[in-house]
Amino acid sequence: MRPAGCSLVVDKKLGKGSHYRIEVWGGGVMLAKTTLKSGELSPGYMSIVRKQLGI
Repeated sequence: MRPAGCSLVVDKKLGKGSHYRIEVWGGGVMLAKTTLKSGELSPGYMSIVRKQLGI
């Protein structure tokens, strides 16, 4: 669950190949970002991504 008042942005243009840039924004400031591969994502992989983003 993301923090209240935050938004999640997925940008397909900033990732290379089949990857996407994921950004967490709150109060007009980027709080966290990571790169995510496209395709089917396992629960374990999503747990790693959530930890990277702090959500």
